[in-house]
Amino acid sequence: NGVGSHYKIKYKAGHTGRSYNEDEIVLIDEALVIRTLHNILGSEDDLDDEVRKERRENLKPYFIAEISPQMFWSLVHSIGREMSFKEGLCRLLPGVNWDFIEIRHRKKSEKAKEALANEEYAKSLRRSKRQKSKNNNLDKPSLKVLEGLPAWLPHDLVTSIHQSQLTMLQLGTLSGTAREKLVSHYAKNFIDTKEKTALEVANLQLEAWIDRVQKHLSTEMVESTVMPCDEIRAKIKELLEAETVYDYTRLKVPGRIEVISEQLRHINEIESKLWAAQKTAESLLKEHSFLSEFRTRG
Repeated sequence: NGVGSHYKIKYKAGHTGRSYNEDEIVLIDEALVIRTLHNILGSEDDLDDEVRKERRENLKPYFIAEISPQMFWSLVHSIGREMSFKEGLCRLLPGVNWDFIEIRHRKKSEKAKEALANEEYAKSLRRSKRQKSKNNNLDKPSLKVLEGLPAWLPHDLVTSIHQSQLTMLQLGTLSGTAREKLVSHYAKNFIDTKEKTALEVANLQLEAWIDRVQKHLSTEMVESTVMPCDEIRAKIKELLEAETVYDYTRLKVPGRIEVISEQLRHINEIESKLWAAQKTAESLLKEHSFLSEFRTRG
């Protein structure tokens, strides 16, 4: 049956060329071929969609021929001349749906990857919006609620914030009537002096605390919304010293995403994740102008 024998296989180099290529191989036993196919497929029920697609792509004829000519020609020998490649695979592993063998897979371009990342981001915004309609405690769909208030805020101010029923985001963007209301409540903790009234003191102190809250929000938004992945965020901080929302908008500077991607090649779709983070940061910057004031690098 030829198994175990050495063969020299000569075939045309391309569809129209006159030259030939030659492979020298030892045929593999059909049982081992079947076992190898089964191992490549794995238990598909336990795989996510991306891994499943990748494994199936590895079983297409052109890929097997490129990676292992021995496996390819042994498969061809097992299938024979009487049936197509797909029919032969159906005979060898009848429990598998081999329709994917005839589906052409196109590798996504960088532009397509970016479009996909943007689409995923849009979906996340819609999910966030639906969640907010249930909780009714946020005023911007692109932000995650920050649980509680920072421990460094003074107790008197925290009491006033709770009295005014403000979220951290609302505190960071406070203005108009809402600010006047909070200042009025906060002023109860101070007394009038010759130099300043209690309202003036409260207003000055509140301004300083709001500045600190805004800085806090700028880094918290990066962790909760722009780049939730700790590993990627740590690498960006290490390589680019980027920590704030504004810093992440600067990922678009040529070469920055490439540098980070090279360091994190083991993470799936790393470039798409970085582009999505940059787009998210830009969106937040448009919604909240105060974020542009906090940056760790240009």
